[in-house]
Amino acid sequence: MAKTNKPAPRVLPPGVKLFRTLEGDQSIAYSLAFDPGGGMLASGGLGGTVKLWEARSGKLLRTLEGHRRTVWGVAFDLQSGAFASGGPTAL
Repeated sequence: MAKTNKPAPRVLPPGVKLFRTLEGDQSIAYSLAFDPGGGMLASGGLGGTVKLWEARSGKLLRTLEGHRRTVWGVAFDLQSGAFASGGPTAL
């Protein structure tokens, strides 16, 4: 029997429906945030980058670099739509 690199399917809690799997990021995401209009999703995590995704299609729109370590938080301002990300400051 041939081995595949696909992870085993995860069991979702009752009442939870999988909407989309984001392809193109192999690192663990610690933080996710939707923009105020719900059209874009931001993710940040182990890779030290922030990824911006089109929410409806799951298409990767842009990768933002600049963090030296893990990105622990991503957020959009609800009124202006401004975006921020954060992580540890120690090297």
